[in-house]
Amino acid sequence: MRRETRIALALLSVLAAGCQAPSSDCGAALQTLDRCMAASCAQSDSPTCQRFASRSLLFGARAGQCATLSASQIESLSAGRCDDAASAFAAAGKADDGRPPFSVPGTDAADEGFTIKVLSQSASELVIELLIHDVSYTTRVKDGVTYHELSVKNAGRVPEVGRPLVPIWNPMLAVPEDTARAWVKRIDVDPADRQVVSGINLVPYQRDTVEDEPPATLVVDRDFYARDAWYPGQDINQQPLQVATWRNVRVIRGTMAPVQFNPARALLTITKRVVVTVGIERDPLAARETIGAGAETFARAYERSLVNYYEHRDGRGDAGDSATRTRYLVIAKDELVDAVQPLLAQKQAEGVTTALVRSSELLLPDELRPRPETIKATIRKYYDEQSIEFVLLVGNVRDLPMYTWVDRPSDSWYGCLRGDDPLPEVAVGRITGRTAAQVSVHVQKIIKHNETRDELADWRKRVLLVSHSEDSPGKYQQNSEDVRKRRYRAPSVSFVTAYGSRASNDDVVARIEQGAAIVNYRGHGTKDAWEGWNGGDFTAAQASALQNGDKLPIVLSVACWNMALSATSVRPTIAEAFVHNPNGGAVAYLGATRPSFTQPNHDFNRYLFRALLDSGTTTIGPLLMQANARLYAQYGDDDSALANLHMYAWLGDPALRVGRAMYTPPALSPNGVIINEVLADPPNGAAGDANGDGTRHFAEDELVEIVNANNSAVDLSGYTIADEVGVRFTFPAGTTLDAGKAIVVFGGGDKARFAAMGGTQVLVAAKPLQLNNDGDTVTLAAPDGRLVDRLSYSRSDARDRAMVRARDGDPSAPFVPHPGERAFSPGLKADGTPF
Repeated sequence: MRRETRIALALLSVLAAGCQAPSSDCGAALQTLDRCMAASCAQSDSPTCQRFASRSLLFGARAGQCATLSASQIESLSAGRCDDAASAFAAAGKADDGRPPFSVPGTDAADEGFTIKVLSQSASELVIELLIHDVSYTTRVKDGVTYHELSVKNAGRVPEVGRPLVPIWNPMLAVPEDTARAWVKRIDVDPADRQVVSGINLVPYQRDTVEDEPPATLVVDRDFYARDAWYPGQDINQQPLQVATWRNVRVIRGTMAPVQFNPARALLTITKRVVVTVGIERDPLAARETIGAGAETFARAYERSLVNYYEHRDGRGDAGDSATRTRYLVIAKDELVDAVQPLLAQKQAEGVTTALVRSSELLLPDELRPRPETIKATIRKYYDEQSIEFVLLVGNVRDLPMYTWVDRPSDSWYGCLRGDDPLPEVAVGRITGRTAAQVSVHVQKIIKHNETRDELADWRKRVLLVSHSEDSPGKYQQNSEDVRKRRYRAPSVSFVTAYGSRASNDDVVARIEQGAAIVNYRGHGTKDAWEGWNGGDFTAAQASALQNGDKLPIVLSVACWNMALSATSVRPTIAEAFVHNPNGGAVAYLGATRPSFTQPNHDFNRYLFRALLDSGTTTIGPLLMQANARLYAQYGDDDSALANLHMYAWLGDPALRVGRAMYTPPALSPNGVIINEVLADPPNGAAGDANGDGTRHFAEDELVEIVNANNSAVDLSGYTIADEVGVRFTFPAGTTLDAGKAIVVFGGGDKARFAAMGGTQVLVAAKPLQLNNDGDTVTLAAPDGRLVDRLSYSRSDARDRAMVRARDGDPSAPFVPHPGERAFSPGLKADGTPF
């Protein structure tokens, strides 16, 4: 039994001192516990109260809780006196590692609270499925009223102040490039997948507050709460789908609301599974909005933000590219051109064609500085003609102004070149400086970072998390802990922390000077400081005095104001102080130009690290694009989230790479069981039918072939095949591989229809292997986690042909493209003979 469960049961016995609720029904007993908890925690946001308050609602979760309780415990709980709850919390509320100590059985949620996937797609329609894994709630008392706050990880919400806070979903999907319009044709629901929960009073949605703003007074639309009607209603599911362009992909986004609430009846309905059929109207003119070039640069951002990019990309095929097109555009103030030329020379030497535009070329008659509209028109021209991927602005905002998007200065606006959506077509960065010498400092830091010879040094695997002490260990520290405790795909990342009242500015300085690839600050900010993070400020002056030499991090500052670049002040922002420091500081800085919103900031911070450490998005421009896209997919057109999307900007080269050392794989422990053949991208048409079932399928015909190069049989029970996303297949118990023999795992298909494969064992994965066509790492691991073999490949390695050992079954042989006319040979050697 888990420790938290034992504590919860101990609490039940403490509550048995009174006699307020004689019912022995477990559901009523748990409601009694809810009320006791809410009363005890009404004035507390402690992790203890937050954890114990959480309850799962979905499909038998409460039955599972009741199954852990005896009849006497249920009776004790029903009769419990709430006055004793607080003392029970205090007595039992101790836990290791700062984790909340209480848990009711059944409340542990999956990493994602839901799954959205495409069931089928054609030229005229998409069929998508939303499957909710878990819905939990927290009981809160506000202004003397008990409310329930629903939680589904990474779901959005209906942003109507004072009305019930109901989760919604805003999935983004890739559609054909010539899609002009999309709409919901049909919604299918099985009544068996719908659950009704009574006795629920959902908390009202409140306006998001920015980081430096005190909590707002509770707003409740009491007339609305008296209505006998379902909210948000079914009409929200039928709204027209938004069609947008995200560089290489045509995108649609809609809203799904499987959770409905009737406030007058205190009823909640949750539909666990919803299938939506989307109609697509096509127009050849719409295809002009997307381009083919540059897809590889942004592929990981698409893959993690679009539900079906994997399938869409496979169906589209290779768009092709030109090695000579301009990829990198620099727009620089005339006086700073010479200072930035060494960076352009480095890009050219690396094979990246660049273009330079001087600010004087953008001036209209009688203008002293270019207008944002003129700057954007120039960027659009190069995008239309050359399909550029990166834009670097070199100059202060006085000389190359930001665009004011609503009331927020923004560089991200320059990257949005198609439509009126916030999904950018190019990645944008900026280098500021009042003088050429100041710009040169930053440029030389970027050049040294790119030329490094210690790419795999230990400090490059390190992340420093700094968080504000406000409401710790909740709020900012909790967000940092969410980042730290997540299990990432990057195998070699390590975290160090400097949290509020338990750390000092000296600690921050020492840890930066020891070396960190990433510094992440989460808290309050001003133009020139991490404000009051530990009772005092970490200031621009302290950033300017750092002595970390060439151990230069990127800084991810998820806070207000740090990027509030001024057209008039000579006083540097903290962002500029970091990057202009000639003796250390940082090589790039991400910050907000204005006050940013707290809850979207929490999610944005998590998405930044998921992009970097899960998706492998190690280029900082696409890193920001991906985190913003995930935020947009979660929140939709929610004003606070859109504001954050507009205001975060980079000081630095948008093509800068970071975090590659964190993907350094652990050493192999070879044991004679090897990966012998991998097919990640089956050829189109009949030539791609690798499993021989008569149909080529982009996922089902993917394969991994394993060979036992030992002199005796090996038990493969519990061995796993994984890629950069995670484990894709686990060998079932009893799987034995004889000496010198092969075993093949396919991504799917009907095994009964498979072609003969020389008597080789064949297994079919329960879910597609989903090996990335644009490059991936396939690993084979023993049951204890030791890596016994791996194959890392690029897009060109995988295209339309398997990768095989140059000598079948030889652990020392390199991987080569499959020889001969056939693109693969599952279960057979490359020459077609059996093992």
